[in-house]
Amino acid sequence: MSATLKSVISQEINEASCFSIIADETADISGIEQLSICIRFLKHNNLHEEFIGFYPLKEFDAEFISKTILEACDHMKLDLNKCVGQGYDGCATMAGCISGVQKRIKDMYPRAHFFHCASHRLNLVINDLNVLPEVRNCITKIKDTITFFKESAVHMNVINSSNCKLTRLCETRFVEKHKSVRQFNEKFIVIVEGLEEMSTSKHFNSKTKHGSLEILNAITTPNFVILLSIIAKYSAKFEFISTILQGVNIDLQEVTKRIQELLQIVKSDRCNSECQFNLIFKKAEETAIKIDSIIMSISDRFSDENVKSFSLFNLHPKIMIKMNIEEFSEVVKSINSLYGPLLDNFEEEAITWYEMWLKKTCDPNTQIIDLLEESKYYPAVNTALQIAITLPATSCSVERTFRFDDTLFFENHKTEVMNHFGLNVRRLSLLFDS
Repeated sequence: MSATLKSVISQEINEASCFSIIADETADISGIEQLSICIRFLKHNNLHEEFIGFYPLKEFDAEFISKTILEACDHMKLDLNKCVGQGYDGCATMAGCISGVQKRIKDMYPRAHFFHCASHRLNLVINDLNVLPEVRNCITKIKDTITFFKESAVHMNVINSSNCKLTRLCETRFVEKHKSVRQFNEKFIVIVEGLEEMSTSKHFNSKTKHGSLEILNAITTPNFVILLSIIAKYSAKFEFISTILQGVNIDLQEVTKRIQELLQIVKSDRCNSECQFNLIFKKAEETAIKIDSIIMSISDRFSDENVKSFSLFNLHPKIMIKMNIEEFSEVVKSINSLYGPLLDNFEEEAITWYEMWLKKTCDPNTQIIDLLEESKYYPAVNTALQIAITLPATSCSVERTFRFDDTLFFENHKTEVMNHFGLNVRRLSLLFDS
């Protein structure tokens, strides 16, 4: 069944005009490092990110990981000349510009440009605040408090009556991390009341009383309360953005838009620091300096390092018609310099595409993917649009495989397996259910 599914997926990828490689690694239950690989591509104008397998890593250097990725693609019989993007996290081994995995693969396939996972970058923005001891200590206390309650059903029962839900604060699960802080802040009074009850009630043993009193003293200091309010405020904002960034259908243009929106919100709060923080902390100026570090971090991490590839999105009519012919010609040249071998007769087609839209009206809600049908008579432009959609915005798909549900995966591919083995739907459903 695995071989059949891989064959189907391989055929679908090779039928696409282009694709991107997304990879990430983690240790399995036996402690062996596994590299998870997904391929992002378009099928019938619908975006897919397909998992193609786990590959054990005997060595952890860039050379071995690059070799593993290339061998996996070769095993799937993928044409790497169609590879237009690589999506990994930002560690030096994967993202290094001198001898990292992305550089080694790009040296062999020059159109396979690297894109740092947007979710990882946003998480690093938050982690940059941990250089401040106050923030680091506050996060540690939040984590310790949640662990204290979650490790015992008896402890949880104290706050369950108030419908207090707590999510473990996990540094590598970005949405859960932000949700954890938000929930902690929302139920802070309930948590304090629960700790106070456990520290004084005769129904608890001395160990529980001592532990709850110690935590209670730590999280009721003025510094902690103020920092919790600040961190929770922005965790709620980052939770929303992180959820969006993990979507399969998100593209680089949408990522940039969302991050710029977030940056403007933070900058606006910084400019109105007294209004934002007067009720939380008298020394609003000191708190606002810490917010500055978020602004600086976002600006640094979401720089225009891939600005040339972003020029693909200028093929969207609502952007294109705002340019004069000279400006658009420069955009066309920029795209052609990156992806020319994949775009036969692109310059002439692109100019014709531009001239056509000068005479038409474009619905402002039209997305890049919606233009694929409209551009089918302009094959080079169509391919360029497919490349824009295919470029990896995040590497969340491969991370989801670390919590992989085989049943769900096979459920999505029932038809292909059924056709190959001649099984009827009822028998196949029974097989998956078992």
